[in-house]
Amino acid sequence: MPLRDYAPGGAAGLSAGTDFDRGAAYLILFGEDDEPAAWLRGGEALSALLLTATAEGLASAPLSDAVELAWPRRMMRDLLAGIGSPYLIVRVGWGPEAELPPAPRRAPGDVIEVVD
Repeated sequence: MPLRDYAPGGAAGLSAGTDFDRGAAYLILFGEDDEPAAWLRGGEALSALLLTATAEGLASAPLSDAVELAWPRRMMRDLLAGIGSPYLIVRVGWGPEAELPPAPRRAPGDVIEVVD
């Protein structure tokens, strides 16, 4: 599955073909309704999915391309056979075997304000 490249003038980040994305699964995150409260529950489900995938040693990548435009969104809804509205596609699979460097974190005091 080719992915969009966000670099100026960029093309698809991956070539499509049988040698790419081996072992990856594409999941459709969906809910019963297409309204803000349902989107919030969808976000909670996405959080649980991403944390579980990470805990199991899997790589994950949310892909919003397929639900941003009306025609692919309708296609996703048709794939769901009337059981819900698509919110997001998530690619889950085995990540690179190389050890990734830790991501820098800000100190809690820099982002949390306690108000009495």
